[in-house]
Amino acid sequence: KTSAHPSCKSYGESYGYWIDCKNHQADKYFTYNTAKSMETDYVVYVTMGAARWNSTGVVSISRIYPASPDYNGYIHTYTDRNTDVVAAFYNYDHDSSGHLTKWSVRMNKTIMDKRSHEQNRITMAHEFGHAIGLNDLEASYNRNKLMYGYSNRTASSPTSKDIEGAKQILSH
Repeated sequence: KTSAHPSCKSYGESYGYWIDCKNHQADKYFTYNTAKSMETDYVVYVTMGAARWNSTGVVSISRIYPASPDYNGYIHTYTDRNTDVVAAFYNYDHDSSGHLTKWSVRMNKTIMDKRSHEQNRITMAHEFGHAIGLNDLEASYNRNKLMYGYSNRTASSPTSKDIEGAKQILSH
């Protein structure tokens, strides 16, 4: 497949960020909605995850309440005892420029209910990184980045490398 942005470079593990040239936000402003039935603790995890990115000044992620259809992200919970997946960025679609037109995040209550509030806020900050256009990092030397794809990451907020990657992808 060809990139929607021929000048877009994905970088990768050795750079400390890996951008998704085919699935990313069109600009720094984007919105999401949460399931109407979402428990308060989970709404807080989502809100605090977005706040960690918002505090960087690179993006402005805001929640649109259920009465409005003007959002491109949908976040909800589910229960699956047969997996160790904590949360997932999925069900995404993009336009011909690679800009995300819709995306979803699902949080597995089976796992998250057993974790600390802080761990769950970090997980949601990580999932918002995907919504921006950053891929998971898998090399253990990237464990200190928010976008490290495993729960034993050591970053609790976007690092300078996560921010650099977000800036790169949002410039396309």
